[in-house]
Amino acid sequence: MKPIWITLVILFMGIGGPGLGQGAGFPERPINLLVGLAAGGGNDVIARAQAEALKAFLPQPVTIVNKTGGGASIATADVVHAKPDGYTLLAAYEPALTILPHINPNVPYKGPNDFQMISGGAIAPLLVGSRTNVPWKTFPEMLAYARKNPGKVRLGHSGIGSLGYICAETLVQAADVDITLVPFTGAGQGITSLLGGHIDLININPTGLLTGHLRTGTARILAAYAETRNPLLPDVPSLKELGLNVGTHNTNCFVAGPKGMPKDVLQVLVTAFMKAQKSEGFQKFARENMLIVDTSTPEELARSVEKQWAAYRELLKKIKVQ
Repeated sequence: MKPIWITLVILFMGIGGPGLGQGAGFPERPINLLVGLAAGGGNDVIARAQAEALKAFLPQPVTIVNKTGGGASIATADVVHAKPDGYTLLAAYEPALTILPHINPNVPYKGPNDFQMISGGAIAPLLVGSRTNVPWKTFPEMLAYARKNPGKVRLGHSGIGSLGYICAETLVQAADVDITLVPFTGAGQGITSLLGGHIDLININPTGLLTGHLRTGTARILAAYAETRNPLLPDVPSLKELGLNVGTHNTNCFVAGPKGMPKDVLQVLVTAFMKAQKSEGFQKFARENMLIVDTSTPEELARSVEKQWAAYRELLKKIKVQ
């Protein structure tokens, strides 16, 4: 018979040794999913839908933490510096990784390569929205009004460095029109200002506007930042067909974490998020909000986001960012 101390050592090695890995038992406490934009916007709504779907696939809840500011760079920076244990993740707002580092060299990350990609989320088209009690019903009518009233039309966006901001600059330069650009910390704040008459237009993803306002007729979509019509939005003209060559721009909301996470912890997260993306609940949420579900693997996601990072680097060389 083995001495009792040898038996205890063997048991200890079996429990804590490298065979089971650091991911065994993960997660043992709630996971924080940081959102860099205000509650009510597309990024926030998508993150909350993911957290709800994940309840069926993780033993601990995923808690949404809104940490706004800096075009989502504050939350993004928090995650890049977080302990890589899987408990602090980012509901990534793609422009914070692909646009902002080109504009602001002071953000503490250089781009998507500074992060561990985990899971896709949902891809949302960028739209030009308006409230309904304005002197126009269509995008061409709005442009005509703006040209007759320089500076009077106010277009809201989600802050310097956001996709809405870059596209707003691209739009006014392509249309050669004087429209006043107004920054907000997120789509929720922008929608409130839109409906309150403080701004007249907003660059936004459909999840923000569709929280009742389109259905009740208090807001409408005028156009999409795209070259062709989106099949999910058959009645919305693309800006290309309206004569403005501004390209196709979507907001990709995905999940990332700090570099250096243990492989087994990463695998737990990748598996859970993938199942959540494919769940009927999340699929239904996407259909209702005219979103494309993104089930990219971490490797596919990394390539896609890096490609966008390079594309916006070139775009920013062509337009005048103020």
